[in-house]
Amino acid sequence: MLEDDGYYEGISDNATIHSGEEDQNDLIPIKEGIVNLYKTQIVILNKKKKESETINKRRKIYIDKTDINNKNLVKDILRRYIPEKGTVGIHCELSDSESNKIQLIIVSLYSNNSNLKFIKCTNNAVDLLTEDQLLEKIKETHEKSNHRGILENYEEIKNKFYFQGIIKVITKFINNCETCNLAKYNRKPIKPEFQISETPKNINEIAHIDIFQIGKKQFFTTIDKHLYTKETLDKNAITFINLLRERNAIIEQIRILAITEPELKIEEKVLKATEYYNSQQGQINKEKLYEKLKSKKCKWINYQNRKREKQPEIEQKEIYIKNYTNERHKEQPKFRKVDIIKGKRLPFEFAMADDSKVACSRQQEVKEEV
Repeated sequence: MLEDDGYYEGISDNATIHSGEEDQNDLIPIKEGIVNLYKTQIVILNKKKKESETINKRRKIYIDKTDINNKNLVKDILRRYIPEKGTVGIHCELSDSESNKIQLIIVSLYSNNSNLKFIKCTNNAVDLLTEDQLLEKIKETHEKSNHRGILENYEEIKNKFYFQGIIKVITKFINNCETCNLAKYNRKPIKPEFQISETPKNINEIAHIDIFQIGKKQFFTTIDKHLYTKETLDKNAITFINLLRERNAIIEQIRILAITEPELKIEEKVLKATEYYNSQQGQINKEKLYEKLKSKKCKWINYQNRKREKQPEIEQKEIYIKNYTNERHKEQPKFRKVDIIKGKRLPFEFAMADDSKVACSRQQEVKEEV
């Protein structure tokens, strides 16, 4: 027993013991992925059918449990097929202890060769020899996954099957899938090449509308047969509507001047059209405005009177409003006529069944309330 004199203070009593074999398992790095990617592959399995074969231009070297028990046999196999430089992928289907035996042999043979590297891989995919075999697997996976996208199908297949250029075949298959083309849209469509646009022969035949900025100023521009540009302070829709109206008015005036005064230059036509537009801005046609208001009023009153009965007592038969019985005072129905056509409002006149009786009864109710 060792006496505690403060030397072991802060050190745990539970010591971890690492064996030499466990430390040697980390001599070759491990990578997530398939061993089929490498030109030279070592596959350690329980029982092999052949010592070596070439599939898809890649050499596979097989070592089984029987070979592992004979170190010299393993060394002969490795010397026969392992190249002098490059990267060799290793996949082991046996236990870690069996894998470690092969690892120690590899280290003893190639530790001094800096041009040769070994990497352990976690998966060994099935090698497909033809594109038709791959298409069958892609179709099966694609339909089973409810027609998912290219990357999803690739992630599903890449660790199970290997074929050179597998992502291109998956892309081609899914892009030609009828179900996908009907149900999904292309997120990366082919951009069409720029073409020279057709030149218009007359105004408003082909119009291009845009906004561009120069420094801190922004401009509203339209292009058809003529170019129209004006500075604008905002991007409000109402502002754009007003600018379009202004542009159409000026362009129309230019067209008229082109017919009536063809000898004028285009600069003079634009100047005259702009002056004409500015002069017309401040003028308001009061007669047209009155007619418009009168028409709106008549339409509104006709709409209100569509379900009302006409009363012969009212002289103005075109327009009237009927006030129904007031429930509080139990009065008789009364009628009001309004002279809308002349633009004047006459004082109220009440047409009642018996004027004297109603007036007397109303006066008595007022006195009682007071």
